[in-house]
Amino acid sequence: MREDIMGEVGTTVDARTRIACLALDGCMLGWLGGVYPDDADWWERSLRAVAHYADVPVPSTRLGSFSERWERFPLRDEEPLVDALLTLARTGGVGSITLDRVALIADRDPEWLDSMYGSAQELVEDVLDRVMSDGFDDLSPLHLAPCRAAVTSRLDVLTDDRRAAALLRTLLLSGVEVPQHAALAARQLSPAALPQHRSLSDGRRVAALAMDGWALSAPPGEPDESLLAELRRLLR
Repeated sequence: MREDIMGEVGTTVDARTRIACLALDGCMLGWLGGVYPDDADWWERSLRAVAHYADVPVPSTRLGSFSERWERFPLRDEEPLVDALLTLARTGGVGSITLDRVALIADRDPEWLDSMYGSAQELVEDVLDRVMSDGFDDLSPLHLAPCRAAVTSRLDVLTDDRRAAALLRTLLLSGVEVPQHAALAARQLSPAALPQHRSLSDGRRVAALAMDGWALSAPPGEPDESLLAELRRLLR
């Protein structure tokens, strides 16, 4: 997982806070990887479970705040250039983006694109700046290493469909990728992704999301013993 976007898992923060941050990483990366049910009830249960577990204010509900533009189609856009970039990044990663491909999908003149941006990288950076400014006045909370403030900040983002969509687009256009094998395994095996997720206790839901967050971010090595001990406690 890119440390400049999602922060990094530290070793000086208590295990409970680190598990909460991992669970929210699971929410974000699972959304990016198409792992979890795409409905407001899933988000309601999951975000409230993390908030209660982390002992931070319960965020306002996503229920009733549905926006077709942002929540149902967060990786589509009515602006052709933005939509073309999101489409290419979603299907082939940011490395697949070229000015010629963007021009073809967006129905734009390749020479015009070249004169405007000069390279695919400059186009991606320009659109990324627009995406981030559309969702965030201040991105600094998303750079926080695991702490209570980071938990609260991410909960606030994920309960606002406009900012959540901006976060998803930011991750995608920044080159954050969810390994396909990990996403497939989570879809098939994660208790948070299966139809029975509604029967999960809050503790088991948080544990499942945290384990997904670890697996989907593909960090090196294994969780340290304090994290494993806290996960075992949640699963009792």
